[in-house]
Amino acid sequence: MAPKKKEIIDEEDLVTEKSKEEIEKQLEEVEKVWEFNLSDLEGIGPIKLKKLNSHGIFKAEDLLIRGANELAELLELTPDKTQKMIDDARDYLEKHDVVGKAVIDGLSLLNYRTEKIRYLRTGASNLDEALGGGYETGVITELYGEFGSGKTQFCLVASVLAQLPIKKQCFECHEQFDDSELIRCPKCNVKLETKGGGLSMPNHPCKVLYMDTENSYRSDRVLTIVKELGLVKTKSQSITEEKRGDEKEFLNEEERQKAYDFIRNTLVMKPSNASSQWMMGQKFVEYMEKDKEKQVKLIIIDSLTNHFRLDYSGRGELSNRQVLLNQHVKHISRLAEYKNVVILVANQVQQDLSMLGYGDKTKPIGGMTLGHVITHRIYLKKKGNKGTIIAHLVDSPNHAKTEAVLVLTKKGIENGEA
Repeated sequence: MAPKKKEIIDEEDLVTEKSKEEIEKQLEEVEKVWEFNLSDLEGIGPIKLKKLNSHGIFKAEDLLIRGANELAELLELTPDKTQKMIDDARDYLEKHDVVGKAVIDGLSLLNYRTEKIRYLRTGASNLDEALGGGYETGVITELYGEFGSGKTQFCLVASVLAQLPIKKQCFECHEQFDDSELIRCPKCNVKLETKGGGLSMPNHPCKVLYMDTENSYRSDRVLTIVKELGLVKTKSQSITEEKRGDEKEFLNEEERQKAYDFIRNTLVMKPSNASSQWMMGQKFVEYMEKDKEKQVKLIIIDSLTNHFRLDYSGRGELSNRQVLLNQHVKHISRLAEYKNVVILVANQVQQDLSMLGYGDKTKPIGGMTLGHVITHRIYLKKKGNKGTIIAHLVDSPNHAKTEAVLVLTKKGIENGEA
């Protein structure tokens, strides 16, 4: 019997790469399923739904990321009942093939990721280069260092730059430019070097959630940064005023109100202890859903571990601290991924006395609890007394370990001299 003729497969038939539009359509179908009403699930009536919403649980993703035990505490139910709610939600998603529709080949995912991931400029081009463009959306970036190393400066600058448009934009004619090398507007001859690199759409600045656990947020400092970066017009200064470092004055009331918009769009949260910080973290989603026009694109926590360190100071309380901290960080990590926002956290440090030798024994608080969920870790180290900072990129999955010399200035942070 003659052998069967071998089927010839055209190489083109093996190409599975999808366009950005095809992937977006595929993921939109997934998103529609995720948007189903929680009240459609068995056992979730108006009272439970209201309680879920009060804890920032609005969608299936919010339900699934909590886990049965956490939901049981929030709803004052037994874990088996909350597990049933999770199982029902998972069954609904499986029935609509959410997983199957969300499976994408690697090359298509690379292209999609290139389109989806945004980068928020840090304020210093050499640090942007080390990070591949700046702070990345969808993950947590940590800044840790000793007191006075500039952590809050970085956070305040980020809260301003996030409200700038993604592309470079002329603030005179509002024209946008894709050319990252362009320095001046071809129409108005206005400098563009401090514009763009933000997270906002044109004329629609995003909102910023700023959790201030150390009472370090300063609105007046933000206004200074706005003026020094040239984001609003100011009155010209004399040579003497410049030398003295006098504060710049707004050109007029209109420019003052433009500057005030940068602090109006920043929602400052002030938790008084670790428990209130955890509870506010649970409310992040609720605040993000409030204003569809001015969406939250940046979440800052300065600092992440301050209250946990103060409230659980004894050695016997370390376990309780890590459990609560783990829940808090896990939640904001998932939030970063699902909402594709930048999450920037400042962290305190301690000395690791177990390390041998005479090297730098400084390490961030939080141990492995933070180590496994934070994507990019930047160690800020003071150098001398003139505001010079060395930013060490000590951990990043897609960037080599490197360092950038920075200097703290009235603009916030700028490139320094090595």
